[in-house]
Amino acid sequence: REYKGQRCAMKQWLKPVTGYERTALDREINIQKVLNHPNCIRLYGTSKTPDGRPVLILEKADGCLADYTTKPTCPRLTNQQKSQIILEIAKGLAYIHSLGCVHRDIKVGQPWRSDE
Repeated sequence: REYKGQRCAMKQWLKPVTGYERTALDREINIQKVLNHPNCIRLYGTSKTPDGRPVLILEKADGCLADYTTKPTCPRLTNQQKSQIILEIAKGLAYIHSLGCVHRDIKVGQPWRSDE
């Protein structure tokens, strides 16, 4: 998909968001709005599904770490490639921390559906 001429991914919640989840989502959106680093996914915008579930419109990453670590159909990464990925993740996290924020949801998998 594209958003204003840029490749994008859609992060869509599977169920309505209420209470604490809404507060956490609003906090995530506000933080992502200010991120400007090559190792951080950019937030292009937000939307809602017809039934009110939130959708984040995000920069599309070149790949998914879960694919490279769990799927036998993906090419094996060399130790140098793995080290480079870890370094890039660390640089992105250091940038986020320099803003006084903490990334509290680091994982290989994803609890949301991504429509590409």
